[in-house]
Amino acid sequence: MQATIFKNDSFVRQASLQPIEALAGHYFLQFSSVLLTSKSPNAAKCNFDAVLDREGLESLQRLLNAALND
Repeated sequence: MQATIFKNDSFVRQASLQPIEALAGHYFLQFSSVLLTSKSPNAAKCNFDAVLDREGLESLQRLLNAALND
């Protein structure tokens, strides 16, 4: 799964979440960015990544829901 969470004329930030097959119940979360005005505008740069289990995903969901409901 992938989502664009910010985009303008020169910059794109994306988040992706992938299940880890070798580690059941765990997911790889990654935030990346692309500077569209760079010499390599298709080259994404990883800004943050983490391995989360269901509890970690639920905690992140609560954080996002709290921000959206504020």
